[in-house]
Amino acid sequence: MDAGRNRARFPLSTNGGGGGGTESGGGGDVDEDGIPADTMRVIREGINPKATSRHRSQAFWNVMMVLKPLGFTVDGIVNLFERYPDGIANKYDGRLRREVERAYNRLNESENDKSKILAELNRDNAVVLDGARTRVLRFEEVTHEAWGER
Repeated sequence: MDAGRNRARFPLSTNGGGGGGTESGGGGDVDEDGIPADTMRVIREGINPKATSRHRSQAFWNVMMVLKPLGFTVDGIVNLFERYPDGIANKYDGRLRREVERAYNRLNESENDKSKILAELNRDNAVVLDGARTRVLRFEEVTHEAWGER
C-alpha cells in the first residue's frame, strides 16, 4: 500500500498515550524498547498477506496479549499501531480504536475468569512447585488401616 495514503487513514495521535497509566489515559510517547522483537515485527509488518482473516485476528490478539501486561493502555496501543499503518493495523482501517478497546476489555474479562478459577482451585487444593514441575495436591479426609485399627 501507499505510505502517504496510509498516513491519511491512520494519522498519528496528538494525545500521546504512552505505555503506562490507566486504560484510557497515560501520557508521553510509546516506549517500544520493552516490546519483544517478534511482536514488534508483527506490529510493523503485519503477517503474510495471503493469511486468512482468522490468522490475522489471532495475530492481533497475540500482540494485545503481549502489550497489555507490559503496561500499555488503549491509547498507547492505538498510538503504537498508528505508527505502522502497513502492519497489524492495516486490517482495522476505520475501526482501529474500537477493535483495540474490544480486545483490551476481553483481556480484562480473561484475567477475572483466571482469578475466579484460581480461587476455586486454591479452596480445595494446594499448588506445589517441585523443581520444574507444578503439582496440585487435593485435601481429602482418608481413613487408614494401621495394624487392624481404623
